Amino acid sequence: MTDPIDSSVNDRALEIEQLQFALQAAGIGTWDYNLVTGQAKWSGICKELFGLPTDAVITAATLLEQVHPDDRAWVGKANMQAIDPLSDGRHDIVFRICLADKRIRWVQAKGKTFKNDQGQIIRFSGTAQDVTQTKLAQQQLETSQQRFRSLIEESPVATCLFMGPTHQIDIANTVMLGYWGKGHEVLGQPFAGSLPELNQQTFGTLLRQAFATGITHEEQSVPTRLNRHGESHLHYFDFTFKPLLHASGAVYAVLSMAIDVTERVEDQQRVDQIQRQVLTSFEQSPVGIAIVSSPDLTFRMVNPFYAELVGRPPGELVGQTLQDALPELRDKGFKELLEQVVTTGVPYIASEVAVDIHRRNGLETIYIDFTYQPWREGNETVGILVVVVDVTEQVRARQKVEASEAKLRSIIATAPAAMGLFVGRDLIVDMPNQAFIDIVGKGPDISGKPLREVMPELESQPFLQILDEVFTAGRMFQSFGSQVDIVQHGVMSHNFYNITYTPLRDESGAVFAILDIAIDVTAEVKTRQALEASEARFRQLSADLDSQVQLRTQELERANAVLAATIQDLQRSNHNLEQFAYVASHDLQEPLRKIQSFGDLLKNEYAEQLGTGINYLERMQVASGRMSTLIRDLLLYSRISTGRDTSPLIALDQVVRVVVNDLELLIDEAGAQLAIGPLPSVAGNSSQLEQLFQNLLSNALKFRRVGSPAYIRVQCEQVLAEHLPPFVKPIQPAMAYHRIDVIDNGIGFDEKYVDRIFQIFQRLHGKNEYAGTGIGLAICEKVVSNHGGAISASSKPGQGATFSIYLPG
Repeated sequence: MTDPIDSSVNDRALEIEQLQFALQAAGIGTWDYNLVTGQAKWSGICKELFGLPTDAVITAATLLEQVHPDDRAWVGKANMQAIDPLSDGRHDIVFRICLADKRIRWVQAKGKTFKNDQGQIIRFSGTAQDVTQTKLAQQQLETSQQRFRSLIEESPVATCLFMGPTHQIDIANTVMLGYWGKGHEVLGQPFAGSLPELNQQTFGTLLRQAFATGITHEEQSVPTRLNRHGESHLHYFDFTFKPLLHASGAVYAVLSMAIDVTERVEDQQRVDQIQRQVLTSFEQSPVGIAIVSSPDLTFRMVNPFYAELVGRPPGELVGQTLQDALPELRDKGFKELLEQVVTTGVPYIASEVAVDIHRRNGLETIYIDFTYQPWREGNETVGILVVVVDVTEQVRARQKVEASEAKLRSIIATAPAAMGLFVGRDLIVDMPNQAFIDIVGKGPDISGKPLREVMPELESQPFLQILDEVFTAGRMFQSFGSQVDIVQHGVMSHNFYNITYTPLRDESGAVFAILDIAIDVTAEVKTRQALEASEARFRQLSADLDSQVQLRTQELERANAVLAATIQDLQRSNHNLEQFAYVASHDLQEPLRKIQSFGDLLKNEYAEQLGTGINYLERMQVASGRMSTLIRDLLLYSRISTGRDTSPLIALDQVVRVVVNDLELLIDEAGAQLAIGPLPSVAGNSSQLEQLFQNLLSNALKFRRVGSPAYIRVQCEQVLAEHLPPFVKPIQPAMAYHRIDVIDNGIGFDEKYVDRIFQIFQRLHGKNEYAGTGIGLAICEKVVSNHGGAISASSKPGQGATFSIYLPG
C-alpha cells in the first residue's frame, strides 16, 4: 500500500513543478528571501530580466545596481517598505532595468511577506515579469491621447468633444469656450445643463441624433442665439457633429467643430442690399455693369460705362448673346464661367484679367477686375449681374514698377559696393548682393530674416537705432569711415565702412524699405590714422627743426631769387611756345581746310569724270581728316601749362560728373555701366583735370570688348608715400597721395607696352581698328605731372585695364 503522506508530498511536488513550468513558459521569474536564515533565491528568468547571466551569483544589492539610476532610490525604498512590520506586506512596483546593450527594459515586481504565529516577517517572495511592451503601449496611448487633446486645444477652429450618454463636455478649446461665453468650469458638465440656450435650439436634438445614429451632421450659416455677458447675440455658424466609434461600432463620443461665419453672412446680406442699390443707380454707375440672363447668356441691360468699355453702343449689345455681341471673347473661358455661376449660385470674382477687345477700330488689350454675381428671383438664379472695372492703367503702372524693381535687383546684384534692402519696421533683409553677404559673414541664407537675427552683434552698436530713425523720419543717413564690429564666419572683425541708408517710399509716400550701401574703407581709414600719427610725429620734428630752418633761411632766400629768375625765363619760354603752337596749328589747318574743301568740290562736281580715281580722292579726304584731328590734339597738348596750379581745391566728384554728362551719348550707345566712388578734392586746374578724366573714360569706352557691355569703376584710396610702388615717382614730394583708379573690363593690353602708351604718337592698335591720334594718354601724363603726381597702368589682354593716378594728398 502507498503511504498517504508520501502521496501528498508527491502531489505537492508535482504541483510546484507544474507551477514553475507555467511561470517559466510565461517568462515570469521568481524570487524568495528568507529573513530568518538570510538566504535568497532568484530564478534564472529573474536574473535574465535584470540583464544578468542565469548562473550569476548575486545579491539584492547586485540586482539594485541593475535598476535605472533615476528609479534606483525609490525601488530600494519600496523594497524596504514591503518588509516593514507596520506595512501590509504587499509589493507591486514597475521600474526600468539598464541592459548591457544600452536598451531599457520595464520590469514589474509583485511580492508578499509572510509572518509566523508571533507576527514576525519570516519570508519575502514574489515574481518578476517583463512588461516593456505593455508599458510602451501605455505610453503611446497616453501620448496619442495627449496629442489629440493638444490638437483640439490648439486648433484655430472652435472644437469640443462630448462624451457618454449625458453628452458630458470632455474637451473644449479656447475658441469654442469664447463662442459659448463660458469658462473652463463647464468642462466635465452635461451639455444640456451647461448650455441650455443651445440645447433649446436645434443643437440639442442634433447632438442626440448623432449619438443615436452614428451619422455625421453638417450645416452652414445656421443662425444661433448666444448669451454673452448677460446679453443675447445673433451669430451664424458652419458646424459639424462627427460621431466617434469604438471598434465594436458603438458611438462613444461626438466631435463638434464650428466656424463663426457671422461676418460672411452679414457681408452677403450687405451685398444683396448693395445689389439693390446698384440697380437703382445702374445707369449712372462709374463702373461697367451689365445683366446677362440665363440660360442663353443674353444681355438684358448694359450701362453706358460697360458699353464704352467693350467699344460698342448699348443697342448692339442688348438682346444679343455674349458670343454674338462680343465674338472676340469666344473660347476665352468667359462663357464657361458665367454658366458655372448660374449652375452653382456662387459668385465669381477675378482681378487684373487681360482681355483682347475690339474697340477704336482695332484689337486692344485691356486689364479688368470683374465680378459675376448670381441674380436671383426667389430661389432661382435667373441671370448674372456683371460688374467690370477697367484697371488697365493701374496694371501697366505696376508692371513698370515691377520692371523697375527687376532693374533695381540687377543693379544691386552687380554693384561692386555692398548693397541690400531692409524691408519694413522689422528690417527684413532682401536682395543682398554678394558683397553684402561677404561683409555680413553669416553665409548666403540671410535673405528673408530680420537684421537683428542675422547680426545680433549690432544690438550693442548704434546702427539699429539709426535705421529705425531713418524709417521713422524718412531722411537719408550717411556716415564715412564708421567702425562696425561684425562677427564674420565666427570671428569678430573691426572694420571701417562708408555707409548710406536711403529710405524708399511707396506710391503713397510712406517708407517701406531702406537701401543700405556699404563700402569697405578699412584700408583708407587705417592709412589716414597712420598718416595722422605720422603727422603728429612730424609736427614734433618740425618744432625741433625750427632752429635749423632759421639758419637756412638766408640761403633759401638767395636760392629763391635765382629760382624766381629761372621761373620767369620758363614762363616766357612757355608763352612763346604756346604762341608758336597756335600760329603753327593755324597755318597747318588752313591748307588742310582748303584740301578738304577742294576735295569735296571735286567729289561732288567731277565724280563721273574721276571714275575709279574717286577712291584716291576719298582716301585723301580721310587722311586730311586724321591730320586735322592730329593738329588739334597737338595744340591741346602744347597748351597744357607746365606750371603747377595753385588755385583753390577742386572737387573731383564734380569734375567726374561733368565728364560723365559730356560723354552721356557715348555711354548710352555703349550700354556702359559706371560706378563712381567717393573722390577727394585736390588743388589744381579744373579744365586740365576734366581733360584727364575725359581721356581715360573715353579710352575705357572705346576699347571695350565686342559683345560685352562696358563696366567702368572709378574709386579712390589714400596711400602713404612709403607704400608707393617702386615704379611710381610723383613730381611733387608729399607724405601721402590720393590713388584714383579708373578700372574697365575692356580688351586690355600687354604690360610690356605700359611705358610706351604714355608717349606721344604711340598706338597699340591700327588706325583702322580704333580711331585716335596716340596723344590722349600723353596728355593724361602731362596733366598729372602738372599737378605734382604720377600715373601708371596695369592690364592683361582680354581682362580689362586699370589706370592709377597718384595726386598729392
